[in-house]
Order: sequence, then C-alpha cells, then structure tokens
Amino acid sequence: KQEWHTAALAEREIMRSKMKGTGFAIFYGAHAKGIAAYLKGSNLSVTLEEADGLLKTFLIMYGLEAVQKKWVEAVERNRAIKTALGMPVLLSPDQNASTKAVNTFVQGSSAEMSKIALANWYKLKTQKGMQAKVVNFVHDELQILCPIAEQMEVIKDLSYCGREASFIILPSQTQLN
Repeated sequence: KQEWHTAALAEREIMRSKMKGTGFAIFYGAHAKGIAAYLKGSNLSVTLEEADGLLKTFLIMYGLEAVQKKWVEAVERNRAIKTALGMPVLLSPDQNASTKAVNTFVQGSSAEMSKIALANWYKLKTQKGMQAKVVNFVHDELQILCPIAEQMEVIKDLSYCGREASFIILPSQTQLN
C-alpha cells in the first residue's frame, strides 16, 4: 500500500508540473508544439498529442478557451490586437495569429502594468522622502539602488504598487465573458 501511495503522489507531482509548465507556456503564446518543447526543457517529455491535450484541458479548466478564440479572431480580422489598456499592436501577416494574439496581449499588458506600478512607486517613495533610485528597468527586471535601511520598505511598497496596478490591468472574469 505504501508503494502505491508513493507512486500516486509522484504521478500527481509530475502532472502538476506538466500543467504548471503548460500554463506558463500558454501565457507566452505557445501551442502544442511550444508546450512540448518547453516541457522537454524542464525534463518533462510529452508527445505532441499529449501537449495538445494539456493545452485543451488548461484552456477549458480556466475558462480561457473563449477568450483566446476572441483574441485570435480579432488578430485574424484586423492583424492587430489591443493590450489590456487598449493600445493596438499591429502584427505582420507572416506572424502566427493565435500565438501572437496571446503573447502580445500578455506581454503588452504586463508592460503596461509594470509602468503603472513603477510610476506609482516613484510617487510613493517621493512622498516618503526615500532615497531609493531605479537603476535599470527592462521587461520584467527591476534594479533599485537604495540604502539598506530602506530595503524592506522598498520591497513592500513595490509589491503593493504591483498588486494595485494588476487590479487596473487584469480583466475580471465578468469582463472576459
């Protein structure tokens, strides 16, 4: 019985890792081929058919199938997609519509959220008279130079500003439907 329980837990952990990797790959616009490649890089080899099944399961489980379909149709119709705040991004005809629809929305909206969070943090740190300074900000990497005494407050304030920005950017479930 113990061996069966251990085997079941190991299998559950493998499936959890596959679904987690699938979610990560989907949010970067991957489809079955990209999911299989991503999971292979994480030592979780799956066939193309298994990757397609993981993709379908994930989209259905999280109610994203209709959202993704709407984005793809918009891209195929207009060769453009809008970010969460409505900024249109034009796509070239040679780009895969479904992959670019998801990737562009996620990446563009993430950039908008990051800029809002950083602007709000700058206002907050200025109001508090903090000495912290942004040294570098590229994509999802932020480097801040600050006195050690401010370090924990900077982390706390940045986390707060990021959460607040996400409420502005991320659509609610009712907006998605």
